[in-house]
Amino acid sequence: MKTVTSHISAFLDGVDTVLNSNTFLLTFNIEKERLEKGVRQFIDSGGFKSQILEQDQARGWNNYSKIKDEQLIKSNYKLQFHPLPLEKVETYFSSMLMAESNSYNFWSPYSKQFDKPKSIALTRGFLSALSQNQKISTCLMNTDFSYSHEEVHSKRGYMTYFEGEYGSDSATLITREDHQAFIILTNGRD
Repeated sequence: MKTVTSHISAFLDGVDTVLNSNTFLLTFNIEKERLEKGVRQFIDSGGFKSQILEQDQARGWNNYSKIKDEQLIKSNYKLQFHPLPLEKVETYFSSMLMAESNSYNFWSPYSKQFDKPKSIALTRGFLSALSQNQKISTCLMNTDFSYSHEEVHSKRGYMTYFEGEYGSDSATLITREDHQAFIILTNGRD
């Protein structure tokens, strides 16, 4: 299990460095046949926000440590899922580490991107650890279900994660055959 955790941590830490992000990996159970309903239940149950708060402290950022009651999720949000073909999954995740010109909105504001061999190695370790030898499905999700910094710049009572325009905002859903699901969040900006 330690190797699994180290591969996941190495990838997440790499994405943090490259994108200047606070990258989160949220976990929950889901029935693949009820994708939208399962993600919505996770978000609405408070599990989404509580895992962000827990991981913020566990990873030593403490950006959200004083925020408990603020609103993070919009009241009338819509979820959108765009399946990522299996042959593009590795390219998508390694793009987070290479931040090369791509259509995924990933960029490195401080030019700390990794070279291709290192990016691919970290991505393969991450995907292997996450999949645990099971078939996975990957979907890109919209990010406007939650407030961005631009939307609530100085308003009280709101907790934001996404940066908004010019940020490396992403929400990616991975589901496994055993009904384990993961949402990977990025929010990089200079």
